[in-house]
Amino acid sequence: MTGSRILVNCCIAGSLAVGIWAALPTDANETPKLTVKLPTSSQPAGSPGVVGPPRRVLKNGGAAGKHACPAGQAFSEGHCEAMCMEGKKWDGKGCSAAPIDIAWVAVAPGMAWIRGGSFLMGSESGPADEQPSHYVTQRWPFALDRTEVSVADFGACVRVGVCSAPAPMTASDPLESDLHCNWAKETHEKHPMNCVDWNAARRYCEWAGKRLPTEAEWEYAARGTSEGDFVWGAKWPPPADVGNFADESSRELQGDGAVLSGYTDHFATTSPVRASRTNTFGVIGMSGNVQEWVEDAYSPTAYVKGESFEPLLTTGTDRVVRGGSWRTGTRDGLRAATRTSQPPSWRSTALGFRCAMTLD
Repeated sequence: MTGSRILVNCCIAGSLAVGIWAALPTDANETPKLTVKLPTSSQPAGSPGVVGPPRRVLKNGGAAGKHACPAGQAFSEGHCEAMCMEGKKWDGKGCSAAPIDIAWVAVAPGMAWIRGGSFLMGSESGPADEQPSHYVTQRWPFALDRTEVSVADFGACVRVGVCSAPAPMTASDPLESDLHCNWAKETHEKHPMNCVDWNAARRYCEWAGKRLPTEAEWEYAARGTSEGDFVWGAKWPPPADVGNFADESSRELQGDGAVLSGYTDHFATTSPVRASRTNTFGVIGMSGNVQEWVEDAYSPTAYVKGESFEPLLTTGTDRVVRGGSWRTGTRDGLRAATRTSQPPSWRSTALGFRCAMTLD
């Protein structure tokens, strides 16, 4: 993925950072500017302050620029979108907000700016490797790809010789055949890059100037400000458009016992990466389409230590896999806390990835 990085005016409320996300496409002659004008107050003790310096000088002066949007909206992914913080909705006049402070943060196009904060990780009612649930604090904001890495994105890395095209799949399971790998399919350029192992995912992210997210970052971004077991909240069965799961569209392919009865996402296998609803942190597809590699090594007892600050497990053989996929049709498999693991060499038609970026 290419493009110029931009400045986003972000804000701090209390001692936790509260952020917006933005991604502005650019061309060789223009660097659009997004400036959010918000009231300021004295910086609270313990706040992150200015998280990062601008990556480039902005030229065209915001509202007068080519990609000007109505007040309260930001230009992102080719159109204007409302940008209210903490999950609040734009009412046509403005967003209610407490006194805040301004900090400048550099964000790459196509990424969501994820505010720092605390969340309850894991589940007391889930399998043993999700217990005990414990509070984890992301002390600093970070950026996360809004979508899973697409075939087109990965192809750019292959063309410059850094990444390699995936080898043919050899599994006997018909759902794990090359038929369902998206690489080299002209109609699937906007679908997630699947059938890649952990090392290939990591190599792409490094080439893009990013990294794989940690397991804690992934769950924090997936939950957003929603309450409940799922990315979309507590409701079950899931409401329309929240993800691409094993559903009525794939019943013929996967069999009656494997699908989520009554739910239809209109895709028998994967869908374009932007086909689902955006969550409250501005990210898409965290609970479906493809599962996602993260950086952490897997341990069934990782949560027993209850690390409270940005944990990252580096000791272990297998790697953590997060989220559901187009082959997931169960309540348990679609929970935000659900974690599985695979060897780094594992490849699957139901497994892809997205990248993160440290803001320093």
